[in-house]
Amino acid sequence: MAYSRFQKLWVAELVRQYELTHGALDDNRVLASARRETALRDRVLKRARLLAEDAPKALAKPDFLLWRSARRWLAGLLLIFALAGGYGVASAALHGEQPLSMLQALITLLGLHIIMLLVWLLSLLAGNDKAGVGGLALNIWQRLGRRSQHAHTLRTAVQVARSQGLLKPLMAMITHSFWAALLIAAWIALLTKLTVNTYAFTWATTILDTQSVKAIAQVLNWLPGFFNYTAPSVESLLNKPSPELYQQAGNWLLVCLAIYGIGLRLVLLLVAVLVFSWRWFHMQLDLNKPGMAYALRNLTEPDHAARLVDPDNTDSDSWLTSVRKRTLALVKGKGRVLLSLDFEPDPDSAKQFARAYPDLNYMGVIGAGAEKQKVIEQLRAGPVALAIIRIDANLSPDRGSIRFIEQLKPGAQQLLAWLVKDKDSKAHHQLHWQDALAAIEVPLTDAEDVISDWLVKVGQNKSDPA
Repeated sequence: MAYSRFQKLWVAELVRQYELTHGALDDNRVLASARRETALRDRVLKRARLLAEDAPKALAKPDFLLWRSARRWLAGLLLIFALAGGYGVASAALHGEQPLSMLQALITLLGLHIIMLLVWLLSLLAGNDKAGVGGLALNIWQRLGRRSQHAHTLRTAVQVARSQGLLKPLMAMITHSFWAALLIAAWIALLTKLTVNTYAFTWATTILDTQSVKAIAQVLNWLPGFFNYTAPSVESLLNKPSPELYQQAGNWLLVCLAIYGIGLRLVLLLVAVLVFSWRWFHMQLDLNKPGMAYALRNLTEPDHAARLVDPDNTDSDSWLTSVRKRTLALVKGKGRVLLSLDFEPDPDSAKQFARAYPDLNYMGVIGAGAEKQKVIEQLRAGPVALAIIRIDANLSPDRGSIRFIEQLKPGAQQLLAWLVKDKDSKAHHQLHWQDALAAIEVPLTDAEDVISDWLVKVGQNKSDPA
């Protein structure tokens, strides 16, 4: 089944959240297929889709057929409510002793619509992205499905829609579609009643004088006047009522309902559709979210893969030879190791730095859960004097990364985190790393000179007699 753009982002977010909590999934079987995509974002999306097809139970894959069916049921229920509401509004407008008040009929037809439109506008200005009937329906749906196995997937879909700017226009589309359907149903019911029954109208009022009623009628006549529909004058209905004037009053009520009700809602619906469509076609996967490093690390080109940096190691070494050397180096206990956490932003710089210290063993990029567990076991079996962890400053700390760093502490006499920054690095990411590492008492620096000083210091201590 072909996935829509939103469905791909939805699945990618579910996979990201799972890997953020449980660690990286084994993606060896899907990497070759995912790497065929040209753009990195497309690779991440395809990797997530392929992983979700054979995912563990903890990773809830959306049942798109179920959601499509639920969406149809929801649309059907809203349509039924709209049709029933429209018929009720039309019946209430023509109910009562005749002659019917023109103002009362107009307020009955349009009053609730205008009030709810103002409430929707105020909610929108206040930043509420679940305003109107759409937000109400979504909240009810979420409450009903709170204990369902699909609750997490629904919350994730809402998060994706919000992050892509789709939630507000989507809620607006649902809201204005509902009211447009209700008002159209009211217009049809009103037309039917006016066709098969006789109704008398007047400009009735108790506290307003004739001039005030005329002023109100003149304001309300402004838009219908462009279509050559005007309300009967106050004097004519009060002093010389006739079937022709009643017919004119009925037609004027239909035009007012069409313009001030249906037309207004359709214009707002069109605006919401245009905004939604524009944002839909510009949806982008955010690669800077916590947990994305797992996918990025494995989907980069093979030449970015982890290799041992050692004077005896040449570029022609195979990956297997590199792994063998890396393992032997740890067994021999050379004492100092360097590794990149999840993703290496500058592989050449990391290799060049490691070459400056012959006994510094660069273990490459450690990202997958199995790799992390293997490194933890190796270091605990043969602790080293110093372990340095290179961290990309463009990534945010997640629970899995912090837990891995903390588990490295028993395998190293001294553990140091090296934050690698560039011109695009964000300050708040650095602050988050500082807070997270301070909580587990791991020193952090972004200065290469400090790293060099630590290496020299550890080297001297190592050469001192016991």
